[in-house]
Amino acid sequence: MDFGGVPLQYFAGIAVNVANAGPCEDLIVSLVVTGTDFLLTTGNPTTVPTTNPPIQNVDIPHSTGNAYTVIYAPTSLGASTGALTITTNDPANPTVVV
Repeated sequence: MDFGGVPLQYFAGIAVNVANAGPCEDLIVSLVVTGTDFLLTTGNPTTVPTTNPPIQNVDIPHSTGNAYTVIYAPTSLGASTGALTITTNDPANPTVVV
């Protein structure tokens, strides 16, 4: 994910939609972000969340989806690295790293 240039004391978010479009009747999803400058939340935040717990064991019924936002809030100048890892019970794609 490329957040571009984000100044200190500001943040940017990229929306991620996790959808159950495949043959799984119920898709069980867990999401976690790594990297000290990255956070994960549901919806579209207007402020930076104060905590960053993983989102675990979310049930997404067939033909639906859930919206999440990966937030980048730099704490120092320079580039930052991190990743979003999505783990599911989908046998075709059990783990996806973005």
